[in-house]
Order: sequence, then C-alpha cells, then structure tokens
Amino acid sequence: MYLPTAAAPSGFITLTVVVLSLAVVLLSGSPLAYLPASIGEMWLVGHGAPARFDGVTLGLTPALVPIAIAALIAQRVRAATKKRVSILDIGAIAALGLGIPLTLTCIALLMVGDASNVYPVELPNLAAALVLPLLVHALGIVAGISSVVWRAIARRVGVPQFIVDAAITASTIVLRLALAGAAVFLVLLVAGYDRIAQLLDAYPTLPGTGTATLILLSVLYLPNAAVAALSALLGGSVEYAEASASLFSVDPVALPALPLFAAIPGAAAAWAPVLMLIPAAVLAQFFAARSLAIRDVAVVAGWVGVLLLIAIPFAGGRAGAYGYVGAHPLALPVLGMVWVAAVGGLVWLVGRLRRPAEPAPEPEPAPEPEPEPEPATVQETSPRGGSTKWVPPTDIDDPED
Repeated sequence: MYLPTAAAPSGFITLTVVVLSLAVVLLSGSPLAYLPASIGEMWLVGHGAPARFDGVTLGLTPALVPIAIAALIAQRVRAATKKRVSILDIGAIAALGLGIPLTLTCIALLMVGDASNVYPVELPNLAAALVLPLLVHALGIVAGISSVVWRAIARRVGVPQFIVDAAITASTIVLRLALAGAAVFLVLLVAGYDRIAQLLDAYPTLPGTGTATLILLSVLYLPNAAVAALSALLGGSVEYAEASASLFSVDPVALPALPLFAAIPGAAAAWAPVLMLIPAAVLAQFFAARSLAIRDVAVVAGWVGVLLLIAIPFAGGRAGAYGYVGAHPLALPVLGMVWVAAVGGLVWLVGRLRRPAEPAPEPEPAPEPEPEPEPATVQETSPRGGSTKWVPPTDIDDPED
C-alpha cells in the first residue's frame, strides 16, 4: 500500500542522478565505462556523503541537495499520512522509506568500488557513506509526519507531549537562526565584492562554462555558508585551512578559491561583536511571542543542540588540502543550546517580573449561625371534642414500645 509513497522519491532521485551523470560524462568527453562510477559518486555526494578522488577526500558537499531530497520525501510522506493512519502504517512507511535508499546506497558503493580498479576513484568512509543517506531520508520522514500524528504517537508510547512540542519549537528556532545567518552572510558577501575578483584570479582561464559552474556551486553551498555564519554570530568560529575566523579575530591565510569565501574579511572589525545582537534579537522576539514555562525552555534548548549537531556533517567537512572547512563541529551545537537557554530563560524571567501580582483573595465572611428550630409539637384532641392542648413530642411514647 505504501510502496509507491516510499519508492517514488528514491526513484525520482535515482533517475535524476542517472541523467546528470550521463550529461557530465558526455560533456566532459569521458568514456561511457565511467558512467557507473559517476552515478555511484553522485548518489553519495548528493546525500552529503564524502567522496575520494585520487587520494583526495571531499567531505564538504553542498548542503542544498540533501535539503531538497529531504523536502521531497517530507512532501510525499505528508500526503500519505494526512488522513487517518496507525502505528503500523507509520512503521511501514519508515521501513520502506529507509530500506529502499539503503539498498541503493549499497549499490552505489559497489559501483564506486568496482570502478576504483580502473579509474582514480576510491571508496569513502563506509560508515559515513551508509549513515548520511539514511539520515537524510529519516529526516524527510520525520518532517513529513504532521505534529498531530506525532502527538498521538507520543501518547501511545507514553512520551510526554511537551517533548514533541519542544522539538517542533526547536526546529522553528533553528530555521529562523539559519535564515538570520544567511542574511548576514549575503550582506558580508556584497560588502566583500572586491575580494571575489581576488579569489577568481586563482583560475588562469575561466571560460563561460567555468563561470556558470562557480555560480551554481555557490548557490548549492549557500546553506553551508549560512550555518558557518550562524556559528560566528553565536560567538563561535568558521574553520578552514587549519585556521579560523570569528567576530573577534580572523587568521590571515589563503582562502579556498570559491566566491563564497569573499564574505570572510581580512581582519575582524572592532565593532564585529555587535553582530551577536542579531541572534539575540531573533530569539528574544521568538520567546516573547510565546508563553513557555522554564521547563519547556530547557527542553527546547536541548533539542536545538541536537538539531545543530545533526546539521554539522552536512554543513561542513574535509576539503582536500584545506582540511576541515565549516562551522566548528562542537562549538556550534553547544553555543546554540546555551543561547536558547539563556535568552529564553531571560524572557521568561522578565515576563514573571512584569506580571502584576495577583491580589490575595479576600476571606469569605463567616456564615451566620442558623437559628435553632423550635421544638416540634404534636396537637392532641380531647376525646370529648373539647379543647386541645400541645404536648411536646418527648412526652409521647413510641407506639411500638
């Protein structure tokens, strides 16, 4: 029943990879025998897995491609689960949605391994090559299941609902912070326009196709740049060529010849730390618009750290002789968690202090004592029909006695 839903994204991705690989082989003049290796490498790189060519490791892959794949999977899963579903349905979607890409990843590794005997390609790190594609598809499945279904699943398995709500809130926070990082990065890139020409001088000749390729790569690497900028805005650093750049200092080393690196200035300006107010303002506005308990703020901060940790292998990686390039793999999730906890806790505290103290309830007046009822009397009639007299009931014997 759910096989078409699970197989359609993988089938579309596979078809796209084959078409692009064929175009690359034909345009580059490579022999058709290289096509299987090209298909295998493009499948792996498209899912954020590292690649090895002639002893050089390329782990810094464009993050926009895995994001697009996860979005495609999420759309298909959302369409399949918008009606009434059961736990078994969700399990079937997850099993098929992970089993099919795992099989295709193994096939891609076999293609690359077989071609390594003839062409200068090598098998990448097998753990990363197997885990990262599965992670992309798993994230797509998780994002595709609606929050209503997740809350129902949480109730079914006994997980508190605020855990699910905190995860949804954390994903919104990470998205807003990433958009803020992207905006700051684009402003810095425009400000460093003159450095783009210096980076392009590293290419002796740059034909029209080469310029188009650089522009395409810059677009594909924009999410990587946004995460790196976010790391700097939170007080962390961007790592490259065994050096780093932050709002406090910039190591003067040769940058990779990609126009996106023109956003890194030659030295840190004295006013640069003021830019940390940007993520602070984003978080303050977010928490001020919501009423979250301090417990919820703490759980949200933990989820933000987890999500940023998941983003690290897709946003950064090794780039040949430049070593690791990208946001600091440990500082970013820790700083994100600390910032969310600090700003969210501060907003919560200010809200508590500004909330007017509720007046103490006035004591209710003591109820007036009820008047004691008069003793009941029984009217007795004279046998002769004469006058009557009132006899207290205590003077009447019980007829049963």
